[in-house]
Amino acid sequence: MIKKIAFSPDKVLNIGDAASDFSIKGVVPKHTYFFTLLDVYSTVPSLRPYAAYIRISAELESCATVLSRAPRGALPIALPKVEDDAQAIFVLKSLFNPSNEMIVVPDRIIAAPDGAVAPLFEIPMAMPFPLVRASQDKLVHTLFWIDANMKISMEAIADLAGLQHAGLERCTEAAFVIYSLLIKQQDYVLARTINFNHSMFIQDRIMQLIGGALAVPTAQATHERAHLANAIALRYLKGMGNISSGQLCTLGVFMGIIWTSDPEMQQAFRQRADATLGDIESRLGELTSRWAINDQDLFMRDIAACAAGDEVAVVLDDNGESVFDLALFQRLLNDQPALRIVFIVNRFPISNNISLDTLNELLGDAYFADLRRHLQNGHAGIIVESQAFRSFEVSHLSAAARERIRCSRMVYIKGANFFETMQMPGNVRYHSFTVYGMTSRMLAGSEEESGIFVRLDPEDAGYRYDSPEMIETLTHIIKRKRNGPRGS
Repeated sequence: MIKKIAFSPDKVLNIGDAASDFSIKGVVPKHTYFFTLLDVYSTVPSLRPYAAYIRISAELESCATVLSRAPRGALPIALPKVEDDAQAIFVLKSLFNPSNEMIVVPDRIIAAPDGAVAPLFEIPMAMPFPLVRASQDKLVHTLFWIDANMKISMEAIADLAGLQHAGLERCTEAAFVIYSLLIKQQDYVLARTINFNHSMFIQDRIMQLIGGALAVPTAQATHERAHLANAIALRYLKGMGNISSGQLCTLGVFMGIIWTSDPEMQQAFRQRADATLGDIESRLGELTSRWAINDQDLFMRDIAACAAGDEVAVVLDDNGESVFDLALFQRLLNDQPALRIVFIVNRFPISNNISLDTLNELLGDAYFADLRRHLQNGHAGIIVESQAFRSFEVSHLSAAARERIRCSRMVYIKGANFFETMQMPGNVRYHSFTVYGMTSRMLAGSEEESGIFVRLDPEDAGYRYDSPEMIETLTHIIKRKRNGPRGS
């Protein structure tokens, strides 16, 4: 049965039956639900900020009632009282401030003196595209992904609280209502402007709102997974002995889809470490010949051409794979004393992204003694960003990061998500990732699980997205640039 749902007034979707096993990196919701995000979204109106805020408060109060009865429940965040649209937006902006790792409830409300009501987010240019500009198939896929992701996240909170299924359903429905109210409020302003990165941030922050104090053990569990993800990768790397820079490049690319943070892999590693490492080796053996673009020779040439004082800016991505990126640049610094490296890393542990804490843990390992020395003598440095996004938003980069990137000889940007959101023409850039997922395939123009290690000239973006029908992919851009008109 097909039903029509308006994501925004000018984007009406034709929705069929959802796949019951829609997964997030292989993980599916454990429970059966008789509603989806889109079922809820279709019933929630577009409200002014004050009315939306009152409804959000009511949903949180409903969750508080449910969680207070759970054996290990914790109360959701209580919202302060507001009197009008301007005050409502002031509080919402504080709660949904991506410069804060966790929710900050303002102790006093200061609305704009003229009563002006700004959007919840200022999004000058959402990369790779605003959700509303996605194709029908892509947007439906994304919304079902969000549905599964929020259910999985709420199940984690329910497990911590000891919440039964009926309470889990009520809190999940409340999360969907809050998400819908935020996306639709102010005449669908966020539905018209946000990208997937902002949507993920909103989902994460809603879980903090509902989970309340349970967000602390959830964050601790995230750190423990990150620590073990790096330990698995580091043990695998140490077992390889003295490998070349080229091998480190290759492993860094394809480790992007060897999810050492996956709970099942981590459990298997605890029980039989050698067998798990053997499984990783077998999987990498399958992957490492699947190149779509491999510019490692150009990268090594550019590195060799660096003069004294030339700096390479390095944007790190996930725990696990970042072990190989750090090993690569340790090797390059050892081999080329004139080289300078600056690592750009998030202070916050968002999803499986490497954070400042997990980076420092890795640097404390004996394997990275040389890299520690380079940091101490000033040949390497670290710039710390504070963004509660899954990948950096260029509009939120610090002035320090922008300046170092601008002055760098080249930039090395890791990860498929960072390829999507960090398009910064002006420098030679190397993007390193494995194609994974619908958006990645669409923008790269390459097959699933193919490897990308690509050099982009200063004047070039990695893709061009004008509409679902007008996309210039990375593969097409590279062919056009290198082969001329015939290759295009």
